[in-house]
This record gives sequence, structure tokens and C-alpha cells, in this order.
Amino acid sequence: MNLWPFQLEINRQVWRAFRDGAKAVLLQAACGSGKTVMGAHLIQMRKEHKQETAIVLAHRREIVYQTARKLEDAGLRPSILMAGHIPDSWGNCYVGSVDTVWSDFKRTKTLPDALFLVIDECHRAGASRYVKLIKEYREAGGLLLGLTATPMRQDGVGLADIFDVMVRGPETAWLIDQGYLCAPSYRVGIVPDVSGVKLVAGEYNQGQLEAVMNQRLLVGDIVENWLLHAKDRKTMIFASGVKHSMYLMNEFIAAGISAVHVDGQTDKAIRDEVFDKSESGEIQVICNAQVYIEGVDFPWIDCVVDAQPTKSLTRYLQKNWRAGRAYPGKKNFLVMDHANNVYVHGRLETPRDWELCKGKEQIDKLAVQRKKSEKVQIRCHVCGFILHSPVCYNCGTPMQMVGKAKDFLPGVLVEMTEGEYEERMERVALQQEQAALNPQEWYSGFLGIAEERGKTRGWAAFRFKLKFGDWPRGLKDIPAEPTPQVRRYDTYQRMKFIKGKQKAEKQAATA
Repeated sequence: MNLWPFQLEINRQVWRAFRDGAKAVLLQAACGSGKTVMGAHLIQMRKEHKQETAIVLAHRREIVYQTARKLEDAGLRPSILMAGHIPDSWGNCYVGSVDTVWSDFKRTKTLPDALFLVIDECHRAGASRYVKLIKEYREAGGLLLGLTATPMRQDGVGLADIFDVMVRGPETAWLIDQGYLCAPSYRVGIVPDVSGVKLVAGEYNQGQLEAVMNQRLLVGDIVENWLLHAKDRKTMIFASGVKHSMYLMNEFIAAGISAVHVDGQTDKAIRDEVFDKSESGEIQVICNAQVYIEGVDFPWIDCVVDAQPTKSLTRYLQKNWRAGRAYPGKKNFLVMDHANNVYVHGRLETPRDWELCKGKEQIDKLAVQRKKSEKVQIRCHVCGFILHSPVCYNCGTPMQMVGKAKDFLPGVLVEMTEGEYEERMERVALQQEQAALNPQEWYSGFLGIAEERGKTRGWAAFRFKLKFGDWPRGLKDIPAEPTPQVRRYDTYQRMKFIKGKQKAEKQAATA
């Protein structure tokens, strides 16, 4: 096989790890960097030099077929173990569905004869069927190779209980600079309120999430923004459920756009047809529900519409990098984020220091950022202005940071640059802090302090502006006993002023 230089170097490191005694090696490389190709090359090398037969396990039909093609490119003859297929008795390796292999094992108590077990998308290797099959092959003396871009489970738990060593590929930023991946651009907006959606195993309840997302205003916003910013792009849409996906498909068709819906129950022949027609351009928009999130190559896709809020960094990266593959004539790809996922998890190309760990050490580093990111902005009920403070600076109406985003979602997404992302994160943190504050309580407290010290109302208004970034327009001039929080803030500002004055005097004395 013809591998890129960085792929050859990764495979050398994997080979050395096995040579040095590792029994289970995890190969981590970015989405679109060719992990299946690297895995096929390693399988071919193990067959040639170690006379080891390999079996590759995957969880989706498309990944099984894709892997079989790569193994054929490597000069091997894969026998497919999956419902609807008769195993090839002349095959010299196996690639199969984990469900089929596990079902056959339960029925026959035998496994395909192999000493090199490869698990594609191995962030799923913590699932019970994978764990049991890994145990059987490891006890038989087999070696284990895992392939993934995101070496942790959906709930953030690491994979060190399964793998001994991790070999890391280059960062996505380097792959973009070298032309192996396309660069993403972003359009983001105000997001729906998912605060009432329950969590199941660390992820949003899909039924409740779909009910939140599948509303006409949200659906219409997706179509309108796509027509405005991406109407010339081949697009993959990640919906929050089957009904949501079908609704979106119908809305695109009503707008005159060729669109199709795919979910887990869609027939294989139809999926194959969708793949071909997407490549040819006969179908421009693919609306999918829980199908094309990982491991499937649609390299011609140059737009992702993310309408599926997720708590999982793994899921976020996997689905949005579907459009990151390089393809002739493709210069970049667009991420249209209707789900707040960019703010929750960070930009796709952000460097991530992946580790092989047992717990949630990796995901814990992002927990604070995610918590800050989930605050929903609100709109002034008097003038309709979108707020960045608890007092509307357009008309002066005092506001509480409450409300449902579905009522306030703007019609147009805005382009996000890297600098704007950092600025937004700081602003959202401030919004979250101010969400628990009562502007009138603070202003009245400042007025109370002003009376104690013989200050003017203008002094109180200035203190309020220091705290909230805006004047207390619309608030009542009623002094009150300051709360402890107001007094602490006032003390902080006084000390800050005194220290600044002392520093200035010291500098003047030494000048």
C-alpha cells in the first residue's frame, strides 16, 4: 500500500510497541488521517512477517464494507462476517460486525481463527460485547489493536483498562497545514434551551432532546441559514432524532433542494444509493439520525449542519470531522452550529493532549468550559434586543436571565473567528456569573453605600457600571442595606483604587 510518510511512522511505532512486549496497542489519529488504511497495512505486515490472521470488528455495516475495501487494497482477501453474507472460505483475514461475531460465538462457542484482533472506532471497546470478545482473544494469546481519533468512551472514561500503550498521530492543525485535512470555518448562533433535558449515561436523553429541537422556528432557522450561507455545498445534517431528520428533509425539499433522510432502519440498498447520489451531486443534503456519526467517509461533503446538542466530546468531534477529509477541488468545510457544541467543546482544530487513562481525567479538564458554555442568552421583552447584560442597554429595561431560547433564536448565524471564540467564552462566563444577580438589588445596595459615605447617586451608578458593564437605566433609585456580596465587591474596588494610587505615587517619586 502507498502510505503517507506520517502514516508509515505511526505504523512503525505501533510495530515497535508490539515488539517491545505490549499486548494491546491503541492507535490514536485524527479523523480523516487514514486510520483504516494504517490498520490494513499493519494487518498485511503481520500476515506477511508473523503469519498472523487478523479479524477486524466494527459496529456499523458501512464501516465493515469500507474496511473490507481497504484490506483488498492491501492485497488481502477479507471474509465478511455479517448478516446477509456467506463467509469466504478462501479468505485470509476477517472483517465483521461485532453483533454478528458475538451472536455466532454465543451459539457455537467458537470464534474465527485469528491472533490479531483489530477494533475500529475503539472508543466503543468498553461495550460489553467488545469486552467479552477481547477477553476471549486475549486469553487465546492474541494481540489487540484499537483505532480511534478520540481515545475515550462517550461518557469521558478512558481506555487504559483495555489497552497497554497508546501511539499518537499528529495534531489536526498540522494535518491541515500539510494539506491532509481541510480547514473548518464556523457559523454559530444563540442555541435552544436544553436545561430540562435529562441525562442518560452522560448524554442527553434523545427523545427529550428531539422534542426540544424539532420545533418549527428551529427547523426554519436551519433551512434559512443554509440557503444563505451554504446553498452551493454538499451537506450532512446531524438531527436530534428520526422525526427531526425527516422534518428537516421535507423542509429542504419544500425549498427546492434535493434532500434525503437516513436512519438506523434505512435499508442497505438505499444507503448505498444515497452514498452514490451524494458523490454525484444528485442529492445535495443528507439528513441523518444517529447513522453517519463516525467511521464513514463522505470526503466530498463540505458542510456540516450540527443540530444535535451533545455532552460528549467524542461524538462532537466524530460527527463534525465527517466533512474534514481532503477531496479534489475542496478548499475548506463549513460547520453550521445550531446546537452550542462549538462553545461547549471548543473548535475542531484545537490541540488536544490525548492520554491513555482509566477515569475521566481528560474530560474533567474541559468540564468548567462546558459548564460556562451552556448559558442561554435572552431577548429584551420590550424592544427585542439580544442581551449581553441583565439590563437592556438599548432601552434600559432590567431583565432576569431566564427564558427559552426557542423564542429568541436569531434568524441568521454569525461567522466566528478564533479570536471571537475566546471573547465569547469570556463573555459567557460573565453572563453565567450575572445570571444569579438581581440588578435592582445591586443598584440599591450601591445607593445604600453612597448614603453611608456621603457619595452621590452618580457614584452608585458608576459602581453599577463597573460591575455590569452598563448604566442602571430603568432601575429605581431606592437605597437599601447592601448584601454581603455587594459589600465585598465594593471593598474589592476600593482596595484596587488604593493600590493603583500607591503605585502611581511610587512611580512619581522615583521618576
